[in-house]
Amino acid sequence: MSHTINQESLEHQAQRVLEWPALLDVLANHAQSSLGAERCRTLHLEDTLEAAQERLQETAEMVAILQSDQPLPICQFQDIRTVLNRSTKGGVLEGIDFYAVSKMLGIAHEVSRCLSHHHTKTPLLSQKHDTMNVPRELKDSIDQCVDTEGNVLETATPILRDLIEETHGLKHRIRRRLETIIKAQDLTDVLQERYFIQRGSRYVLPIRTDMQSKLPGIVHDVSASGATVFIEPRELIELNNHIKRTELEIAREIKRILTELSALVASCHLEILSLLDILAELDCLGAKARLSQMMNGHCLDLNNEGRIMLRGACHPLLVTVKDHVIPHVSFPVKRTGST
Repeated sequence: MSHTINQESLEHQAQRVLEWPALLDVLANHAQSSLGAERCRTLHLEDTLEAAQERLQETAEMVAILQSDQPLPICQFQDIRTVLNRSTKGGVLEGIDFYAVSKMLGIAHEVSRCLSHHHTKTPLLSQKHDTMNVPRELKDSIDQCVDTEGNVLETATPILRDLIEETHGLKHRIRRRLETIIKAQDLTDVLQERYFIQRGSRYVLPIRTDMQSKLPGIVHDVSASGATVFIEPRELIELNNHIKRTELEIAREIKRILTELSALVASCHLEILSLLDILAELDCLGAKARLSQMMNGHCLDLNNEGRIMLRGACHPLLVTVKDHVIPHVSFPVKRTGST
């Protein structure tokens, strides 16, 4: 019990001297994702020599990658855990959710390639690569259906493509017919203005209120002044109905596509969660490496002899806020616990 209390006391003292929470905030600012920053802020001081040496080696390997000809890709991915949770509960995701998933999978794929490229020189980080299983089929399915704005592509499925082409054709026909009606001489005094617009997805003409009996059809709206009524000509009702039916079929097809994609995301949620965890850890390591480079840091030579030599050491927080910090002279430090 006394050893445990002593160890906890030493760790608390070390955190106080290092201003550990403030230092972790500085570190988190070098992360590129919210999950990476979250990981940075939850770091703890290691209490064994082996663990401390491993953390140092990981950071050194990441510095080497960042300084190489093929550095780690930018890890600006979203925290999509709520998206995954919604999909596993049977929810239908939105287009922008799928883009976030696709982007994360793309980053994971590039990160995996990067770690594979450096595997001979970065043994610890290569172990993380060995556990990365990127579901490429899911990403391909999403990219086939959703664009970078989260919109469902018109070419997502043959059915959707045909329905959209049919709608475009119907709208072209109705606009040509409306243009013919507008140009008709017998409607010169009936039209308030020579144009057509849409009201509630129906194509209508602006007709003078006192002349509405001259154009048989359905009134869909009235102007604020009451001088104009917007009439759907009777001869266009069936065309407008056809357009409406086709648009409803388009909406159903889009809903079906999003439902299928949501089920695919749900089926891969464990792999995606694992990738999120790995990317967050790598982003945290990237933050460590970037902070180390900014501080001109060097890897400590830890040992089990109970002493280390600090040469030109500075308090890390001072280096982050001052341009010129005078380091301490070299002095030995007795190690009473691994850090």
